[in-house]
Amino acid sequence: MAGKTVGRLQGTDGVRRPVALAAEFEYGPLEVFHRNGIMTEEFFELYCYAHVTRMIETGMMEPGDEVLIGWDGRDIEERYTGSAVDGIAKAGGVPGVLGVIPTPGVAIALVCRSAATAFMITASHNPRDQNGIKIFNGPGAVKPLTEEDDLLSSAVEAADFGAVRRKPKKYPPVDLTQWGRRRFADFHMDPRNMWIGPGESLFTETGVIVDAALGAMAGLGPMIFSQLGFGQVTEVAGEQNGDINRDSGVAYLEGIRAISAKRFAEDAGIARHKLVNKMFEAGRAFAAKPGGLKRLMGVVFDGDGDRFFLLWYDPAEDTLHILSGDECSSIQAAWLMQSAPDEHRGKTFAYTVESDINVARHIAGLGLKPEVMAVGDKWILHRANSFPAAFALGAEETGHSIHAGFVQLAACGAEAKVFAGNGLKGAINTLVAVHRLGGSNNEKMSALLKEPFEPGFKQTGYAYYIEKNLFHRGSEVWKGVQDMINRSIMEGSAPDLAVEPLLIADEPDMLFIKLVKAGEGHVASIFVRNSGTEDKISVNVRGPRALRTLLQKTLEAAMGILLKKMKNRGHRMAAAERMILEQLFHGEQPKKEFYPGVDFDRLTYEMEIKQKLIRSGTEGFSLTLLGRECVD
Repeated sequence: MAGKTVGRLQGTDGVRRPVALAAEFEYGPLEVFHRNGIMTEEFFELYCYAHVTRMIETGMMEPGDEVLIGWDGRDIEERYTGSAVDGIAKAGGVPGVLGVIPTPGVAIALVCRSAATAFMITASHNPRDQNGIKIFNGPGAVKPLTEEDDLLSSAVEAADFGAVRRKPKKYPPVDLTQWGRRRFADFHMDPRNMWIGPGESLFTETGVIVDAALGAMAGLGPMIFSQLGFGQVTEVAGEQNGDINRDSGVAYLEGIRAISAKRFAEDAGIARHKLVNKMFEAGRAFAAKPGGLKRLMGVVFDGDGDRFFLLWYDPAEDTLHILSGDECSSIQAAWLMQSAPDEHRGKTFAYTVESDINVARHIAGLGLKPEVMAVGDKWILHRANSFPAAFALGAEETGHSIHAGFVQLAACGAEAKVFAGNGLKGAINTLVAVHRLGGSNNEKMSALLKEPFEPGFKQTGYAYYIEKNLFHRGSEVWKGVQDMINRSIMEGSAPDLAVEPLLIADEPDMLFIKLVKAGEGHVASIFVRNSGTEDKISVNVRGPRALRTLLQKTLEAAMGILLKKMKNRGHRMAAAERMILEQLFHGEQPKKEFYPGVDFDRLTYEMEIKQKLIRSGTEGFSLTLLGRECVD
């Protein structure tokens, strides 16, 4: 495979795939990657070797310069991370090993140590059977953009792994584990990086439960929240046993705005989530004991700690409210404009197409300048680093939060600015803003947490375990979905609603359609895209509540095509999914023991919560209308 270019290896953020050991295959790492869609430990070595070699050859670093590397803890035997370290050393970099650390910790360390580049070995919110590689480049800890990904892909394809395997390691690794974790903690306690003054108490009447997603934020998040003076700090999913993101983490809760007591009691899939379970338990306990804490919040991260959601338990309604990146960023923006309007007015608020369509209107009303980007925090980071003086805040609906932080350079003590998708900083900023804006008035704070801005209608449908190559600009499936969307809109809309396709330059294979209303302009969006990080495709609708019925029907129509046309029938999980649907269609209950080698809990969660193909109840699983249509 050496020298053969078959396209970009990377997705939305680095490269990410299921992993397996090279001994299971008879051919090399690139062929395994292309033929099986799997990353072996040899691929990690080759990829890191190619990147560092290219950095040296292009003069972006010198042989013997430090290359930082951290990881999220899913690879407990360090087979893949160890091979990545070997690749750095063989290429001529000194591996500065940060060990288990959140992704923003790698970015902070890179800027602090003035390193030329750094790797984060993580699959972020993906399940434990997957892993991946993210890259940061100096001096500002930026992520590679499309053209840089293309160049690295070509370098990886051109490399001869047989030769790489025989190369000696030129430099031994340097252990920076304790330094990196200490620097990460110090960054968040630095007064320059907080919206509260030294020694100020905002949180003494607030309890917080932290969900580390069994990943890199374990221990660190609770420690920092304790130092900030919360009345009570509890951690769930804080074990680092490699079972990352299982029944925990941000991705599990995507698309859910609130969980009522009824849903918690009846929805076994949602009730499995460790933070949801703990918040109902703890919230009900503190509500029964007046005079203690006044409120209970939750912070949920993903496996590598660069994303977060905020949760709030409402004791009056026995309901758990979930604030996504949209709600959290709007609260942050409101506080920025209230606290320093002259400093921030007219500055950029960068967001992506996934956000609620009303976010931009709300932010503009506050006085910031909204700018929409393609999916992925790398585009927001690029905007922030290109025009730092004009940048106020960046956010993704999925939980990335980007705001300037400051570090001291290790070499000279000078101050440097760093932007990074940082779940912990975003969570702290949001909690500060909530307490500033709400004050000691519980009713005012409750109203803010329930509805930080007037929301529109926002829904996403997913199809998992697909053949992603079937969906690209101009393909049969792509055109079929486009025609279905156009037909659905034409049949169900008012005559003053027009359909306008839009090419998103940074993601040309995304099908993006604007709905434009006479006299109002762009009022709604429908977009379909392959995930850049997971084996799935999504249909996304965003618009006003008045168009809810139309948008929902359009989403369902498009999902019907994707679920029927794109499933990879040769995939073990897709085959098991099909068997479950057929069993339920014939009145049989699927049982875990009949699906050996399949993560049954994960699969039924994806089928129920994400794809809406089945529902669970006291009698077991049953088919939804969409699930029944897939069998029919």
